[in-house]
Amino acid sequence: MHDDLVDRIYECSVVPEAWPAALDEVAALAGSTGGLLFSARKALNWTASNSVADAFDAYVNDGWFGKCSRRACLMSQDAPSFFVEYDFWSEEELRADPVYRDFFRPRGLGWSAGTALQLPTGDNIVFSVERAFDGGPIEPENVARLNMLRPHIARSALVSARLQMKRAEGATEALAGLGSDAGDQVRSFPIGDAAGNPELVAHIVPVRRSAHDVFGDSFALMLLIPVASERAPSATLMKSLFDLTPSEARVARGIAGGDTPDEIAADGDVAISTVRSQLRRVLGSGPNKRVPVPL
Repeated sequence: MHDDLVDRIYECSVVPEAWPAALDEVAALAGSTGGLLFSARKALNWTASNSVADAFDAYVNDGWFGKCSRRACLMSQDAPSFFVEYDFWSEEELRADPVYRDFFRPRGLGWSAGTALQLPTGDNIVFSVERAFDGGPIEPENVARLNMLRPHIARSALVSARLQMKRAEGATEALAGLGSDAGDQVRSFPIGDAAGNPELVAHIVPVRRSAHDVFGDSFALMLLIPVASERAPSATLMKSLFDLTPSEARVARGIAGGDTPDEIAADGDVAISTVRSQLRRVLGSGPNKRVPVPL
């Protein structure tokens, strides 16, 4: 993992003017020209690398954003991953698509890798890197590099979105939807009451670089969320909090609702061994460690 780049990404969460340079670094890691970050709730906010800012200013202000199907395709995907054009369209379809044909390709663009997050807070976030058309499609190994950064981008982008990419205030509200998986470092974890029953979930986001100008000498921001024990969290919330796959989120929700692994397997028409494997990953005891489920 590129530690300095991860620090830059977290810096952007409360220092939005740092995003263009960080987007440049992420794009370069994937052999691309520049990067973009769109967030929408009640209004559309966006920022981009300087190298592609002019093109995407026209993309937004000249109405191409509303015509482009890329965003809808990304939002339709449940897997916590980046996707490229050929995941959705053939070359013939791309050549015929008016946005690619009349906007991207005339500007020397036309290849991208993007990911989307639909969060319980109501925020919809799209992040992408853009490559020059002459460079060809973004390769699987570069998609894999982007996927390593995705959990960090998700946290930082959400904070930026909730702060409207303009000011660092109300950080507690901004942190309410955070908690994507961050590799081996547990950044979201349950806290029990005196009897040992789960009572709260702690969400932590590190304070990095010039973000200290806002939060002083703080090491991290932490928000404690009460656990509503009378009902199980939705699968959407599980995926959002912990970057789970759809099947892992279904298992986590089943366990949270009091179902046994046998009942979850029967309900999903899968083998009990599959459910147990997914449960190990969710609880962080398997080879792909996950953040503990807030139960």
